[in-house]
Amino acid sequence: MPRRPRPTAPKPSRGKTGSAGTAGSSASEPSRVRPTPLRTAADVDADRTVVRVAGEVDHETSLQVRDALEAALDAALDGATRVPWLHVDLAEVTFCDSAGLNVLLIARRRALENDLRFTLNPSARVLQLLNLTGTTGLFPTHTDAPA
Repeated sequence: MPRRPRPTAPKPSRGKTGSAGTAGSSASEPSRVRPTPLRTAADVDADRTVVRVAGEVDHETSLQVRDALEAALDAALDGATRVPWLHVDLAEVTFCDSAGLNVLLIARRRALENDLRFTLNPSARVLQLLNLTGTTGLFPTHTDAPA
């Protein structure tokens, strides 16, 4: 008996302009617009370094957060200006996924390996992620960040 050919999925069109007006997009695939661009800032005083993060922390933006935390850790661990406490203020984070959690876990480990205190001020979204992943106990919280 002859074999019937398998049905194949339609091939995606390339370079065509969809209804949204961008190359390669279609009405069923709207381009994602990031409503809250990620912002990071760091403040240092004699007692602690505060890294502030605001916006969405996801696969695309987690590298920016990683870079900010690594720079803060490098500065805090500098022999001449060693600062004993790294505080990450996430109060204005509107979304955080596993990539963001991974960055926090790596920074926490590096801080603790170097005898630095590591605390978070999580937003409700970040706290929800910590609760869902069972990592809440790994991150002491502290809401008093310098202005």
